[in-house]
Amino acid sequence: MVEPAGTTGAFVAAVRALGAVFRAMKARGVPPEVARRFVIGRAVTRFAEATGTSIRLAPALAGEPVALTPAEATLVEHADREDWSRIDPPILGTLLEATLGDAERRGHGAHYTPDAAVLEHVVRPTLVEPWSARLRAASTLAELSVLRDALAALRVLDPACGSGNFLHVAHRELVRLDRALIEKARDRFPAEARRTLGEAMSVGARRLFGIDHDPLAVELARITLRLSEARALDEARALGLDAAPRGDLDENLRCDDALFCAWPAADVIVGNPPFLSKNKLQRARGPDYVKRVRARYPDVPGRADYSVYWFRRAHDELAPGGRAGLVGTNTIRQNESREGGLGHVVARGGTITEAVSTMVWPGEAVVHVSVVNWIKGEAAGPKKLSWQQGSTREGPWEHAMLDRIPASLSAGVDVTTARALRANSASGACSQGQTHGHEAFLLSADEARAMLRASRRNAEVVFPYLVGEELLGAPRGVPARWVIDFHPRGELEARRYRMPFQRVEGAVLETRKEAAARERAEESNRHHEGFLRRWWQLDYPRHALMARLAGLTRYVACSRITKRPIFAFVSAAIHPGDALSVFPLQDDYSFGVLQSDLHWRWITARASTMKGDVRYTSRTVFDSFPWPQAPGADQIGAVAKAAVALRALRRELATPRGLGLRALYAAMEQPGPHPLAAAHAALDAAVRAAYGVSRRDDPLAFLLELNRACAAREAEGLSITGPGLPSGFPAGRSPGGLVSEDAVQPPVLRLTG
Repeated sequence: MVEPAGTTGAFVAAVRALGAVFRAMKARGVPPEVARRFVIGRAVTRFAEATGTSIRLAPALAGEPVALTPAEATLVEHADREDWSRIDPPILGTLLEATLGDAERRGHGAHYTPDAAVLEHVVRPTLVEPWSARLRAASTLAELSVLRDALAALRVLDPACGSGNFLHVAHRELVRLDRALIEKARDRFPAEARRTLGEAMSVGARRLFGIDHDPLAVELARITLRLSEARALDEARALGLDAAPRGDLDENLRCDDALFCAWPAADVIVGNPPFLSKNKLQRARGPDYVKRVRARYPDVPGRADYSVYWFRRAHDELAPGGRAGLVGTNTIRQNESREGGLGHVVARGGTITEAVSTMVWPGEAVVHVSVVNWIKGEAAGPKKLSWQQGSTREGPWEHAMLDRIPASLSAGVDVTTARALRANSASGACSQGQTHGHEAFLLSADEARAMLRASRRNAEVVFPYLVGEELLGAPRGVPARWVIDFHPRGELEARRYRMPFQRVEGAVLETRKEAAARERAEESNRHHEGFLRRWWQLDYPRHALMARLAGLTRYVACSRITKRPIFAFVSAAIHPGDALSVFPLQDDYSFGVLQSDLHWRWITARASTMKGDVRYTSRTVFDSFPWPQAPGADQIGAVAKAAVALRALRRELATPRGLGLRALYAAMEQPGPHPLAAAHAALDAAVRAAYGVSRRDDPLAFLLELNRACAAREAEGLSITGPGLPSGFPAGRSPGGLVSEDAVQPPVLRLTG
């Protein structure tokens, strides 16, 4: 490498640092040309400052400098001449995320946390406010001296440190606390008395520790901490304080897997663990890694989010009185993830002091997150719970001050203790729709028409296929596709339907062979092996569900992922896709209960979420939802009548305007009166009467108490009233009298002309 004439030693330092970054990228498997383009094209000036003359290079960064082209050398030379006093350390996190690309970032679950979010939602409640309170309480010089010693000894750990932004913000705020302490002493005590306190900067980056599995992230974190400390030293000297670097930082940050390595002792743990669901974790890290994690943490449910392990481990690592603040996907407050993480924290002496139930991620990732701050022990006073409305970063915020924040991060009644009811789970009254597993099973209208023209017998295996998007978005909810469903036929019988079978055989068979072979090679779950054994059938034909639908004229369905309570009747001639939750109930009373406000409240309190929408499943929602236990005949009739009227009004409003149900309900949410509001109010009143819910009752508290009462009866071997019409419905009111005829109808395929 030829150094341009007239440059200083900082030029050489910058080039060496660039070489270290290239080597770290290489260790991560980033191709050299990609690393070269990134560092030179986006970051060369920033890295030049981060390793300039004011910051000593760590041994890990020493080595042969990377060769630069003349144009690249000119960029570094120009960077060396810039004023770097205003460089902001968090920029390195932005650069790190930019190196990953969308696919790799999603695969690793790595997301940079903006500086303001780190401070407001984690460092402030977990570090700044507790220590500020201690500072306010200290009034004597001896108390200030003890507090300063404790502050200087405080150890902070980020076990998923990335580029070190959480550590940078924590260090910055510790320095500010130390200065505030000195200023308080200066204001109250003469210089002679303050001598024992000392005025040298006592808070150093040597008390900050980090772990990350990404070698590039660790190198950037080292640079971030050096830069953060250099800035703190400069600012301290400007205030007349003694300030000098406090030891080497190289051992403070470790490239390792935090779920398996030892953690440094820490008083405060902060961070943003990876955003990865169970399925994404296996794809990103492989089945062997997933097995290792589960073996290491056998008490965490297998469906838990990856970030849950950090919450659990952080609590276990803390000493009594230690604090933690972590960011996770908002699934950490739901179901198995809640059980494995926050449930563990609360059950083992943790007190959640401040939390965000859900907020739109302020970074680049389009995701909703939860933020939890807790202490290992008791905490006096009210606890703050916040949540953001809507699905945009500008959505309004709401706050509640509570005596206790539960693991569900809910400000209302905590229904996480509700139990599954055997009457519900055994009823078969809720199921996910069919999962096709391969696009070749699905047909356009023209493809379906061609098959039916080829042979009318093909109508025995070709059916309209409805998904959630069409149920909510299409006018009248009409499906746009058809599905080839050979169930329950064996292969030989399926071959009788020549054209559908040839399509599936030609497209599906080889794909399933390849998937099963990959599965065997990876020694992972063998579900593809099962799909191969019955390759001509859908992945999940839902045998029991389809058998129940065969005896009905219609069924109730809702989109499994939705932000609004929208249920509809669908003709049993239409096969439901797996984006639907299906209720094989055809009476209007059952529809009314499912469409009611009481059911929706239970859904939103119990369901998991997908971004800002709720996800309806039988296990989390339906199985625990208690139905009215002793409704009278008039009450059942009133619910059915209100349900019929509601659906009639929906058709009256939507059909002439060509609206789907989603658009109709979105309009209902706008300011001003809407005809549907009154119809829903009438239905809700009828359902509450069937339950016996008074105006004074909290709906969720009522349902939770009813769930407990039903579970207790079942535990004693007694029966309860499960989903659908009560079995002892009085004579004179036959169930058939409560089954109207409206439903989403299958599209008509014209086979002639």
